[in-house]
Amino acid sequence: MIRPARPLLVFVLLALAYVSNAQCWRQVVIGQRHSAAVGVDGSLWTWGWNDAGQLGSGTNTPVNFPQQVGTDLDWATVSVAREWDIALAEGGIHSAAIKVDGSLWTWGSNSHGQLGDGTTDDHSAPAQVGAGNIWKDVRCGPLHTIALRSDSTLWAWGYNFYGQLGTGNTVEVHVPTQVGTASNWWRIATSENHCLALMSDGSLWSWGLNNYYQLGFYNDNNNKVVPTHVGSSTAWRSIDAGTHYSMALKNDSTLWSWGRNDYGQLGLGMAGGYHPVPQQVGTESTWQAVSCGDGHTLAQRTDGTLWGWGFNYFGQLGQNNTTWNFPSPQNIPSGAGSRAISAGNHGSSSLRVDSTLWCWGNNPEGALGVGDQVQHNVPVPVVCSFSTSLNVATPATLRFHPQPTAGPLQLDRIVDEAQVCDMNGRILFTQRNTAYLDLSFLPDGPYLLRASVSGSLVHVRVVKR
Repeated sequence: MIRPARPLLVFVLLALAYVSNAQCWRQVVIGQRHSAAVGVDGSLWTWGWNDAGQLGSGTNTPVNFPQQVGTDLDWATVSVAREWDIALAEGGIHSAAIKVDGSLWTWGSNSHGQLGDGTTDDHSAPAQVGAGNIWKDVRCGPLHTIALRSDSTLWAWGYNFYGQLGTGNTVEVHVPTQVGTASNWWRIATSENHCLALMSDGSLWSWGLNNYYQLGFYNDNNNKVVPTHVGSSTAWRSIDAGTHYSMALKNDSTLWSWGRNDYGQLGLGMAGGYHPVPQQVGTESTWQAVSCGDGHTLAQRTDGTLWGWGFNYFGQLGQNNTTWNFPSPQNIPSGAGSRAISAGNHGSSSLRVDSTLWCWGNNPEGALGVGDQVQHNVPVPVVCSFSTSLNVATPATLRFHPQPTAGPLQLDRIVDEAQVCDMNGRILFTQRNTAYLDLSFLPDGPYLLRASVSGSLVHVRVVKR
């Protein structure tokens, strides 16, 4: 007799920091082999590869699920390096974040001074850059960092072989160095050795490596060592940079792309070659956000639908296949409800309106944060879990399946009491002395499960779908 396959138990390792609101995530960025997120409570979380301390945990131990960095609850925004330097075959392993007080913190690899502390020493825990609380945005390149101050001046540091720091030369610097004298910079983006920025008047500027015309200048693929004006439009409102290509949104919600296109990452309907100046992607005027990876692009429309195109060998377009590439925008069927997106090297993420996080694509060293190192061709949830246990040495754990569930939820043990709550903490029903819960009568969506496990009150997020 053939026995049915045993359901796979979903292992949930519970972080020790208590989070009062189970709607977990406020911001997320997927990197080359590590990722980071800010929780709705201002907590900072990282996961993935950790060879240079880029997770900020004070160790070099990798993890394939989110772990909290320290205990501070005042983080505002975080950035990680999303690509590595192809020529040097290094980089992509440092992180930076800004607190609500405007202080800037960096950690991870520092081989070219990309941490901005005046040294080339790696740091496995966040260290403040300077003493001033003057920063409002930061972006990590493979081996360099750029940032905006609260006075709207632009600063950069780290590797500078291609002029990607914008300081007028190719000299590497290890402390924040001002880019020009302008004080009306508005938005910034950087990738594999080229940078983009918008001024407050909506004008677009670029600098650094230009081997595939990723800077957007017709008939000119020379590197630029200072920010250089792209075209004459002042209608730009959002930008992002991928490996050797660029994307931008205009005020009318049209989407534009330029640079390298070997995988169709420009979304223009064909793959191959390059485009030296901004080209409109389709005719739609409903685009809301865009994010660039190594060779794939994610974009979100105003209706919350999610789209992807370009390289798909690792399933990073969420189409449930590994078709080599898609040169035009493809709807990601399970991506509805997106409110923020991040395309990493070969991975993708969507932060939804309910503050749940979904990741897919390549998963080296657990960079997707879903608890394994397996490639995923469709979005899977990053479980938001926590425990009020005070026993730090032996944190409480709970296993359950399936996840997401269509209704029945099987726990790995009998618990004294289990409460299923909505995401605002309101108790929907309670069961005692049980290892089985039936969610079939509940609407689809995320829920909070509270259970007593080994004397600790454990909280885990479950999804009914």
